[in-house]
Amino acid sequence: MNFADYLTQKLPAVEAEIMRGLPSATAAAPAAVAAPAAAPAAPAAPAAATSATAPSEHTRADLNTYLYQPLAHFSAGGGKRVRPVLCCLGAEAVGGSAEAALTVACAIEDFQSAALIHDDIADKSELRRGEKCLYKTLGTGLAINVGDSALVNVVRRVTVADHLSDQLKVRVIDALLAMQEHTLEGQALDLGW
Repeated sequence: MNFADYLTQKLPAVEAEIMRGLPSATAAAPAAVAAPAAAPAAPAAPAAATSATAPSEHTRADLNTYLYQPLAHFSAGGGKRVRPVLCCLGAEAVGGSAEAALTVACAIEDFQSAALIHDDIADKSELRRGEKCLYKTLGTGLAINVGDSALVNVVRRVTVADHLSDQLKVRVIDALLAMQEHTLEGQALDLGW
């Protein structure tokens, strides 16, 4: 099977996992983002609000409007998904399971979303994936917050993955942090030149 066929085959599971794992200010995820029946069962992302008192309906609506819906729209709004599919392919290449790698694969895609949102601000870009950049539609402050939320979700995906041992979670998070650090260093050099 060539890579294009593999990408086409894995894309539905990747798309479903990306959307399923995004945070929300509501307890129930919309039916449209449920994982397909063929995908392995995975724990739902924790509710975004973790205070002792549940946020009011108005606060939940505002969180969805200003944080979670923009993140979901950006995450669903494009990208070739090469990174998560390569992660799945890599898992299979060493005798692992693409399905088991899906959580980490989508964490990498969350990082890519955060990096793109922040990069658009730093570069003062106008368009991303054929649409106005997030900071152009939401404002810089909210766009930074949405990008930061995607960064939080990188680690959250790994920590809630019941099929990963605690030791493996630490190794994965260390690798993800190294990737983030290298990306930030590259961005610093790019902006500083």
